[in-house]
Amino acid sequence: VCVCVCVASLVSASAQGLPMDYMVDCVFDVHSRRLFLIGGTHAGQLQLFHVNQASITPAASLSGGHTATIRAVSWSQDGTIVSGSEDSSLCLWSAKPKEQAMNEEP
Repeated sequence: VCVCVCVASLVSASAQGLPMDYMVDCVFDVHSRRLFLIGGTHAGQLQLFHVNQASITPAASLSGGHTATIRAVSWSQDGTIVSGSEDSSLCLWSAKPKEQAMNEEP
């Protein structure tokens, strides 16, 4: 299945409150059966958008980890995301609520 997304949709998604300067990756999450576009800002924010044939909608904004352009992203099916930035840092992000992640055994 090919999903074509118009650049105008990305501008629209950005206008909805999640700024995006560039796209990093696109990933299909098997658990939610959703396609996500991962974008970023030059200030180091990571933006997640849900993509379908009709629209792109903001899903999440991850900030506080990077201070520069994000160049690499790896999405794990366990709900974690690893990102690498031009600020020479790697960040591990969790999609789980903070309380749940803190109570799990390593």
